[in-house]
Amino acid sequence: MADPTAVDQLRLGDHVCWTFDDDARCAAAVARYVAAGTRDGHRVIYSAPGAPRADIADRLTAHGVHVPALVATGQLQIVTVPDTYLSGGEFRPAAVLEGWTHRLDVARAAGYRGVRLVADRSWLAGSVAGAHRVAWYEARANRVFADGYAMGLCLYDRRLFPPVALSRIASAHPATCRAGDGLDGPWTPLLRMARTEHPAGLRLVGEADMSNRPALAALLSALFDEPGVGEGPLVVDVSALSFADAPTATLFVRAARASPAGLVLWGCSAALAQLVGMVPGAGDGRLQVVPAL
Repeated sequence: MADPTAVDQLRLGDHVCWTFDDDARCAAAVARYVAAGTRDGHRVIYSAPGAPRADIADRLTAHGVHVPALVATGQLQIVTVPDTYLSGGEFRPAAVLEGWTHRLDVARAAGYRGVRLVADRSWLAGSVAGAHRVAWYEARANRVFADGYAMGLCLYDRRLFPPVALSRIASAHPATCRAGDGLDGPWTPLLRMARTEHPAGLRLVGEADMSNRPALAALLSALFDEPGVGEGPLVVDVSALSFADAPTATLFVRAARASPAGLVLWGCSAALAQLVGMVPGAGDGRLQVVPAL
């Protein structure tokens, strides 16, 4: 189990797969995350699997969270899976994402500085119609977080999910916190992705590799649907990307070819530029590489 204090490193825009096998330490981490959110003026939405709301409230209260007062003001909302993920009795990812987008809009209108989501995913280990699409859902959910208004903590119990399935799910998140993380030193999300408007595109911070490639691929694809795309090339700021592997370079080239007006890699390191140059089709004029200063 990761050190519960690792949640202190999260900030708006983060979307983290939190894997655990110790219920008490997970509860401590979640309570810490919730408490920090309430102090920061965020609305906190806790999506519980099937446990009664009173049970969730008791766990938070045991760690010093003043649940009744927060629930009364609406700053803390404890919802259940049927409220959020299983409308109509099945998991329909597109509808769920629309629902979360609406909840964020409501929080903005209410004046909250941000939204913290906690999602217990244990319900996915059962016989749920549509559960096989969870990795697809998690990858597409990154567009919900990329504008920097919300953060998500997705709780996956390692005792309930096969390793192969959990690895696939984890890679749909920009970052994963695993057993041992934060115990020997500070842990921070491996990759942070933030949507930019002027110019239209994306800013990447950290490392991009096989552990988060589906997350990055999904967000790059989603950018093509943004207003104003097509008027100019998408700009991906990679100046704070400390590492990118060869498949990530291929991902950038493919995104450039799919973008209506091409793509610019801004602040590209020499190492990444070399990898990009080795990808077939990189020299067709759709991708512009601007080196780091």
